[in-house]
Amino acid sequence: MQTERLNEELTQVVALHPDRVELAARDGGTCGSCAARAGCGHGLLDSLGRGRRRTFMLPRTAVPADVHVGEALLLGVPEGAIARAAGLVYGLPLAGLVAGAVLAPGGDGTALLSAGLGLAAGWLLARRWSAGRAEATLQCRRPGAGGPGAAPSEAEPRALSVV
Repeated sequence: MQTERLNEELTQVVALHPDRVELAARDGGTCGSCAARAGCGHGLLDSLGRGRRRTFMLPRTAVPADVHVGEALLLGVPEGAIARAAGLVYGLPLAGLVAGAVLAPGGDGTALLSAGLGLAAGWLLARRWSAGRAEATLQCRRPGAGGPGAAPSEAEPRALSVV
């Protein structure tokens, strides 16, 4: 059985709470084109907040049991999980909007109201179905430790200093 590759980010444990662990990572841009000021333009938007810390709260059960503040951990998300989450979060409300507009009886006002109700229903369904799934997909391990979700990689993720 082949395991799905992970998108991994090097993080650091910044706080331990009774039921949660707080991890931090620095924003680093999305691809090599950003450093060259070429490509999609995301680099320009990213440069407005470059250097800030992103923090993540994970349940204690999602991280190794004996972690301590300051320890480096790899936080991984399966590659397909991002596309599935985007489909759920954007697709359901959009489908509700279109279905509400198409299935509405009457004129334009009714179609507009029905489309709004369909959008709201799709948003509520997406919110309900996605609750708790993000934490279930995240995988956290120590750098260099293989682990059940760790796919072999050509190189370790980029180094990171969180201070």
